Amino acid sequence: MDANSFEVIDNHGLQKPIMKYQTIQVLHEDVNACNSEGDWLGGREGEEVVMGMVGMLVVVVGVVVVGVVVVVGVGMLVVVVVGVGMLVVVVVVVGMLMVVVVVGMVVVGMVVVVVVVGMVVVGMLVVVGMLVVVMVGSGESKRRVEGREKGKKYRI
Repeated sequence: MDANSFEVIDNHGLQKPIMKYQTIQVLHEDVNACNSEGDWLGGREGEEVVMGMVGMLVVVVGVVVVGVVVVVGVGMLVVVVVGVGMLVVVVVVVGMLMVVVVVGMVVVGMVVVVVVVGMVVVGMLVVVGMLVVVMVGSGESKRRVEGREKGKKYRI
C-alpha cells in the first residue's frame, strides 16, 4: 500500500481502532499499542510517577523586607494551587490599595514557576518588588506506559 493509506489492525479491545503508521497520544494507563510491524506490545501499568501538592517546596526570591512586612501587616496574600499548572492568587486587603500583576507563568515538567510583580500603595508608601514562586510538588500519581511518559506522542 502507498504511504497515504491506512490499514486497520487488531485493536485488542481498544475503543478506537489503531491505524498502522499513525501517531497517537497515550492519555490513559490502560492504553495498549502495537508497533509499526503490528507486533502486540501489551500494556503494563509500569511505575508510578509521584507529583502534585504533598510536600510542596515553595521558594520566594526577590521580595523586599519592607514589602513583606507591608503585605503581612496590612493585607493577607493567599496563594492557592488548584491542580498542576494552575495557580490562583487571592489578595485580601482591608482599607488599603494593593495591585498585584501576574506577568508570567512557566510550567516546565512538574516545576511551576510563577513570576509576580507586585505594587503596594499604602498612603505615601510605595513598594515595588518582584515575587518568584517556584513550586515542586509531589502527591498526585501519574502512570508510565511501557516506560514512556503518558501524554507524549510517539510512533507506533
